Parts: sequence; C-alpha cells; structure tokens
Amino acid sequence: MQQVDQLAEAICGKSSGDPTAIFLANPWSWPRRAFLDVSDWPTLPAEESPVVLARQNDKRKEIVVDVPPMGYAVIEKTTEIVKPTKIGSRLSPKVGKSVSEKLTYLPKIVSVSEKLTYLPKIVSVSEKLTYLLKGRSVLPKPISKPLIEKHEQKLDAKSTRTVYRLQNEFFEANIDATIGLLRSLFTTEQRNNRLSMQLGFRLPKELRQKDERAPNNPNRGYAVMAVDDIAVERIGPITGRLRINGRLVCPDGGLAATFTQTLTVRRTSRIIEFDIELSPVMEPGDSPWDSYYALRTAWNDNTLDVRGGVGSGSHVLTAELLQAPQFVDLRGEKTSLTLLTGGLPFHRKFGETKLDTILIAKGETARKFRFGIGVDLAYPVPASLEFLGDAEQLVRPVSTIPKNPASWLFHIGAKNVIAQRWEPLFDDDGKRTGLRVFLLETEGRRAHFALRSFRSPTKATKQDLLGNTVKELKVDDDSVLIDMHGHELLLLLLHER
Repeated sequence: MQQVDQLAEAICGKSSGDPTAIFLANPWSWPRRAFLDVSDWPTLPAEESPVVLARQNDKRKEIVVDVPPMGYAVIEKTTEIVKPTKIGSRLSPKVGKSVSEKLTYLPKIVSVSEKLTYLPKIVSVSEKLTYLLKGRSVLPKPISKPLIEKHEQKLDAKSTRTVYRLQNEFFEANIDATIGLLRSLFTTEQRNNRLSMQLGFRLPKELRQKDERAPNNPNRGYAVMAVDDIAVERIGPITGRLRINGRLVCPDGGLAATFTQTLTVRRTSRIIEFDIELSPVMEPGDSPWDSYYALRTAWNDNTLDVRGGVGSGSHVLTAELLQAPQFVDLRGEKTSLTLLTGGLPFHRKFGETKLDTILIAKGETARKFRFGIGVDLAYPVPASLEFLGDAEQLVRPVSTIPKNPASWLFHIGAKNVIAQRWEPLFDDDGKRTGLRVFLLETEGRRAHFALRSFRSPTKATKQDLLGNTVKELKVDDDSVLIDMHGHELLLLLLHER
C-alpha cells in the first residue's frame, strides 16, 4: 500500500542501509493488536508499551504490539536484553479508559507489587483502591498450559474421546480428532458449552429424501466430516495452529468433498481463526438456499439475540434467510459469540439455535474461505472490519527510529463510533486547510464523545451529504465535542489553524 509507505517515510524519514526496526501502521480509528514473528532478531524487545507480549521457544520468537488508533508504532530490533524504562506510559488518552485498560500498558515483566508502586502515575486514587480490593482479578490472567494439546476426554466409566484442545487466557476449544468438528467451546468464566461448529454439505432435495437417519438426527440431510489426517503445525510461543485434512461423507458412504481446515489461536486474542479449502466432488442442487456447502453452527442458549453486520452497523436479524457479510453476533445480556464471516454474506437459520453459513452454492467458484469466532467481543464491528483486512500490508522495515516511537493521530472517545473515511480539504490555491471525516455510530444507540486531533482545529462544522452546513460544533483545545444518534452517519469538517 502506497499510503503506508508514505506514512512510514513521513514519520521515520527515508530508510537507508539495513533495516533496524519495523514500522506498524493503524488505519483504523480504534487500537489495533498486531502479531509478529521476529525469529530473525537476535533478541526479543522488552515488554513495555507498545509491546504487550514478547515470547520465544526453541523454534521462533514472537511479539504482540498494540498500535494506537489512527497512528503508528515503531519497534526497534534489539541486539541485547533491554530493561523497561518507561513504566506506566500511555499511548492512548486517559479519557474513557478503564483501570484494566490502563494497566495493560504496564510492562508484563514487572511484579504485581511493582505495578502497585507505579499505579498512582496512571490511575486515580479511586481506581487504585478498586485494584487493591480486587487484587489480580483486574489484570489479564496468563495461561501456563500450551496453546494446543492432545487430550483424552472422558465420556463414561469405560470410554473416552480424543480431542485437540486449543486454548488461551480467554477460551478453550475442543476439536474432535476423529470427526474434525469443533465439539465444544468454553470460556474461563463459563464452563457450559457455548458453541459447536462443523463443515457440511446440505444434500439436494432428492438425496435428502433417501436419508435413512432418524428425523431428530441433527446431521440428517447432510454429508458430514471425517478426518484423514490431523497435525499440530505450530505450537507457540504466541501462535498455535492445527491442520485437519478430511472428507465430507454422504449417508450412503459416498464422497461429497475433500477439505483442509486450519485453526489458529493466539495468546491475548479472543478470536479463533479458520482457514478452509474445499474441493467439491458433488455439485450442489439448483436452489442456492436449499443445497450448499456450509459451516454449520449450533449454540445452546435460545435467548441470544441474533444480530448481523451490514454496512458497518450491528442490526437485529429475525428472518430465516439472512444476509450479513461482516458478522453474525449471538448476543446475550453479558456474553456474546461473534461469527466473523470474512465477507461471506448468506446464512440460513434453523430454529433459534442453528445457523448455516453458506460457502459454496451452485455456480460458486471460490474454494478458499476465512472465518473466525470472536469470544465475548464487546464491539463486533471493529473486529469484523479488522478481520477483513490484511495485517501484513501494514508493516514496513525502517532504518531510523522517530523521537516518539508510538503515537495516535486521531482518537475517537466512543467505542461504538468508527471513522469510515478521511479526506483532506484544500482551498482554491491548493493549500490544505483541514480535513473531512465520515463518522458512523455502529450499535444503534446514542454517543456523546470527543474527537481528538494531533493538530488542534480552529473550527469544526457538521454538514449534510449535500455539503450544506448543519451546525458548528464546540472545539476545546485539540478536541471536538460530538453528539450522535443511533446508526447516524455524520459528516464532520475540521478546519486547522
């Protein structure tokens, strides 16, 4: 991306000689978490902002970096072990951050007592008291178990089932080693099964009528998964990856398709990633809503609201045949499961607790798909947009380190509001006078917040889509105070000094 090259050059200057650092860009209006393999580095960088986690094993070195919203981070390639020098530094404004979020910016390699020592520098007295009363519970709980492990799951006194357990500090997913389906998904706070998922082929109508399985069999009318080979491709230190090769088998034993499914989990991430490649043998039937290859999802709680991601907004879905290209969000009062569909738009709902996400209908030529499950994501729209992007395009090698190695350029103080587009403004002589930004409320509720800019604006105006000025907004130093209604698209002009 040419824009990333231009930003890297503007921040770091022209690179000359061998790269000594990596430049990470964030085009989104929310913080972005980047996962990097730095196995070619002599040593790992210190775990201080913006580096959230730095780990190595005998095969590779990996780091996790939080890149500020509409900003950048530069990580210097280290040649010796570096001790933290900036305890409690913040890369995002203090306004609107919870105590746990502020604590995220404390180096993970210092002890709890050291963190308590530095708490007054980044949080208020009341927040410190909250932390003292709750103890470690407000800090992320690191998991000591491996990201992937083979496990014998006890069924009864005489029998067991072999599963591969994919886990981090947020969830535990169990993959059946014989069938290949995601048999169960638990969280660290809830031990009841939240969700199951499998690949399947919904047979054409004439073949479904010949299926002799019981009417209450959930697989009736479908070709089901069978594993030929399963292998752990990567196990840490931060990323774990499991590959499954198998077949979709019809009720009569015939072959419907072969598949390769790769599951990826990462420490500090709430998302399970699926990369799927299907090679169909059988053609779906003529009706695209009735016969298809799909990812089949089932959940236990029939009280969950089903919401869909359309036009970068979260909307309630009530129909049986759904269109939601960004995500399907199964949301309860305090929990949620978000199906990050990666652009797959069509879904068929069965009852209150089953959903087929259509991968291949008749005439479809795509064979590779990307899918994700987000566990308890508070705001699904940012996660879905980031999931659709290509994180590798936002990384550049650089040979100079800027004075400020990480910073935000713009900051939106409401998590349910995103910036969809930024445009520079010019006068008749071609001189830049400010910028235009399109803001969108994503959750269907009001928002009152401040938009902060690295350059303090002299004036801010709200316009309609015809370019007419609607009202002038209040400017307070580097901030513009904004009110938005649910699902409102707001066109904002920022005039610079």
